[in-house]
Amino acid sequence: MTEPREKPGFGKGVLRRTKGLKKFGGGRFHPPDSLAPFVEHFWTTHWDLRGEPAYEQDVLPHPTVNLVLEPGCSEVVGVMTGKFTRRLEGLGRVFSATFWPGGYSAFHPGPLTELTDRRVPLGELLDVDVEQLEQQVFMDAPDDAARVRALSSALEGCEPKLASAAIQARDIVRSIIEQPDILRVDDIAAQMGLGVRTLQRLFARYIGVSPKWVIQRKRLHDAAERLAAPAPPELAALAAELGYADQAHFVRDFRSLVGVSPGSYTREL
Repeated sequence: MTEPREKPGFGKGVLRRTKGLKKFGGGRFHPPDSLAPFVEHFWTTHWDLRGEPAYEQDVLPHPTVNLVLEPGCSEVVGVMTGKFTRRLEGLGRVFSATFWPGGYSAFHPGPLTELTDRRVPLGELLDVDVEQLEQQVFMDAPDDAARVRALSSALEGCEPKLASAAIQARDIVRSIIEQPDILRVDDIAAQMGLGVRTLQRLFARYIGVSPKWVIQRKRLHDAAERLAAPAPPELAALAAELGYADQAHFVRDFRSLVGVSPGSYTREL
């Protein structure tokens, strides 16, 4: 296996990122070619808050499944539909794999809706020696490159195979995220030449959430990024750009998920 390549940045979804990076560090790494169809990247977060107050980091999750390794509590985390808050205290580290939308279906025989909003102990879902893997990643590995190799080897041993429908679902999610003019389910259904019900069934099986949810989450990811910019846009203009009928609907959606209004979020930053 070649040396893993670092992947810059933290990606969208980490709220109040600048504040959080004063409390924790981390990084992302590209997977080896053998896992590239399934794994978007590996990532690690580490912190040392000994003698300091605990810190809670909020995240707006993506339509992805994560395999999260942590000593004594490694698990598979399905798509989380609400805001996810991780409490950091003391000294700690996690090392994880984020799968492409649809990618984890190569390891899971049932519909991914079975895992939505669930955190399942790793040993219940994958045929891996969890204790041995945690030993390799957290005790034996001298650096993140070795951690990537250890987790990659465990995933390769599962001999994953990706169905063509899962690849189709993955590509549709990419189109939704990358194309700003896709604001409704009808837009993507027409572009892909699929009926809305067919699209919904495809997402239930291979993504774990509906296409409408993916579109809404993309909008809020974009909103949080724009509001964190040095010169945030006016709320009315941002709401219109993101496809909201009016500013009030945008403010309501943002507050219901993030916990504060867009204006308050900008002032916090």
